[in-house]
Amino acid sequence: MVLLTYAMTARALTPAEFDSLVTRLESLPAHQADSLAATLLTDAASLTELEQTARNTIFNPDKPDKINERAYAPIARAIAASPLATTTQRALAEWEAHAAELNAPGNIAADFNVRLLSGKVSSMHELTAGQPAMLYFYNPDCRHCIQVLKLLHDRPMPAPVLAICVDSTEKRWRDTIGQLPSDWTPVLDITDVQAEDLYIFLATPAIYLIDANGRVTVKNPSINSLAGQ
Repeated sequence: MVLLTYAMTARALTPAEFDSLVTRLESLPAHQADSLAATLLTDAASLTELEQTARNTIFNPDKPDKINERAYAPIARAIAASPLATTTQRALAEWEAHAAELNAPGNIAADFNVRLLSGKVSSMHELTAGQPAMLYFYNPDCRHCIQVLKLLHDRPMPAPVLAICVDSTEKRWRDTIGQLPSDWTPVLDITDVQAEDLYIFLATPAIYLIDANGRVTVKNPSINSLAGQ
């Protein structure tokens, strides 16, 4: 009822109302979530208001712990499909929807090639075949990655961890492997997964839990949940 009132009056959502919207978008099937988001775009002002609130709150790379792609995707899809959106708004929303949907839960995680410490070249699928895994994409010079590693050090993870160094050099990767927990498997991305549009990281670290068939079960789980806090 609160969201219906908002749609009828085109007023700005309060923080509590936006939180309620996020919860509903997370819980609904995709087509229902898309319909709900679309009902809130009553005019250009309401579209811009929702766009800015959602992007700043749950799709902001400066707030990596708050990113919620499951809730943001229907908002982005609604904006991309709306005749009220400008060309710029539509193009950005289309890219954001693509980013949120890429390797979403239920899909097979995109494969890519990696280099092991031994120098051998392998693939993510080969290294994780037949067992659940946690894919931990990181950059050794990323400040947030270092903070997260401190939280996760010596904590039991939900599955064996494949620590994938991205956007770095082989020398830097090898020089900084000591940052990682000793029971994680360190590899270097040699495909350049972002340039190849296999993965899009709003922020690092990016974390994916996959099952024994390589299917994504969780995309970017809460760091606090992984750390047992």
